[in-house]
Amino acid sequence: MTLPYRIDGPKNIEPEKLLLWPDNPRLKTHDFSERKYSLKQLVNPENQKNIFKELSRYEEHRVQDLTQRIRRNGFMPEKAITVMEVKGSNRYLVLEGNRRLTAVRTILSDKSSTISAATKESIKSIPCWLFVHVDKKVPIRAAFSRFVAEAHIVGQKPHTRLQRAHMVYDSYEGILEELSSARRFRLDETALSATAKFFDLPQNDIREQIAIVRLYKQVVGGWEFEDIPKECSERLSWVQKHSRLFQTHFGYDPERLCLDNEGLDRFFDIFLHEEAAVHNPQQFRTFLNVMRKGTAQDIEDVREGPDMLAAIARRIKDQTADSRFIDSLKVIESKINALRISDYRGTHDEINVIKRISRLVDNKLRQFAPEHEDTSSAPKLDVGFQEIPANIQEAMLLAEGYLAEQIVELIQSKPNSSCIKKNVPSDLLKMWALRSSGEPRARFIQRARGVLQHMIRDGIVQEYQAKNTRVRV
Repeated sequence: MTLPYRIDGPKNIEPEKLLLWPDNPRLKTHDFSERKYSLKQLVNPENQKNIFKELSRYEEHRVQDLTQRIRRNGFMPEKAITVMEVKGSNRYLVLEGNRRLTAVRTILSDKSSTISAATKESIKSIPCWLFVHVDKKVPIRAAFSRFVAEAHIVGQKPHTRLQRAHMVYDSYEGILEELSSARRFRLDETALSATAKFFDLPQNDIREQIAIVRLYKQVVGGWEFEDIPKECSERLSWVQKHSRLFQTHFGYDPERLCLDNEGLDRFFDIFLHEEAAVHNPQQFRTFLNVMRKGTAQDIEDVREGPDMLAAIARRIKDQTADSRFIDSLKVIESKINALRISDYRGTHDEINVIKRISRLVDNKLRQFAPEHEDTSSAPKLDVGFQEIPANIQEAMLLAEGYLAEQIVELIQSKPNSSCIKKNVPSDLLKMWALRSSGEPRARFIQRARGVLQHMIRDGIVQEYQAKNTRVRV
């Protein structure tokens, strides 16, 4: 789309004619009150002094670094700031470059420090680009929010995620005002669509940015005297991304983009408190499982005992696995029960399928039995033909009795009817001329070793020690 503004200049302007922007997104992360100053209030020295103090006192703005750089090298022309002329005055509002102007004012106000003549000359007037609003169909508030957002996606001190979200939110609010929508907040789909088109971003992205700001405002309003983590924007973004789960457990309203009072308390305790259970993506992935499959009590348990998150998530996962396994067994049981004997015709295909199912059940169930458990009295499921396997899958389905016979045949074929114990599984595969690798081979080796151990226990083969552990018939 055509940009609703153009940039003229640059033009040199004296620092005293430049006004710090009270709604700078860097400041709004500390104070959410909208500063709709009149021209008289905007140029008021006291108000400008307060904005200057706010920009100077937070280390995250790194104004001191900028001040030292300008003091040392002067104000570089390529670092020109962007301003918008304030109608009816000879003043200019700084849209992009508030930190640089703050650094210049710091130098000018420090009478105790000497600066070079070149530096003094470079800050006597500052190079400025002029922002000119050209498309009156786009609200000016939205136009310069778009410009500032783009200017700070990258750079020496790019806006944080939360600050960029503010720019999107301001554009949305400007478009909403233009549409004369009701001031009681409800997400307006028309304004949302217009904002998305304006920023050339998907609507879901815009919705998420607006939700971040809405939730942050709610959190700051709810805990006026609490130290809200500056890096919490990611945690706020999780709410809109998983709105259904947060609706269920935190009373999230996807139209008003805020939590109910009880949900807000719960959210603060779980996500923002200094001892919160969830403050990084890995912990959130764990907590997601609690929200999806746990109960309301599980959520409260995480809230009351943050260090219990992993244990609660593990218990829920185990319960889910148990339930899934039992459900699968019940399905198999019901399918077998549903077979009608009167439908059986004794065909070759029917007999082969029954044999395959029998071997599969035999081998599967033996995998679940503890290795040390005595299964000698268990009913044998060795039915049907037993033959040399054609591939590794058939090898894994061999009945235990037949596999034991093959092991005896292998050992007897070796010199002195003896072979290295650990080589028995791989030698079996060589005897059958089977090539295999990966998980199927590893599972067969594990099973063959288990059968061999049973044979040693039952005295079918003897284990003895030479240079290495060997077995013989």
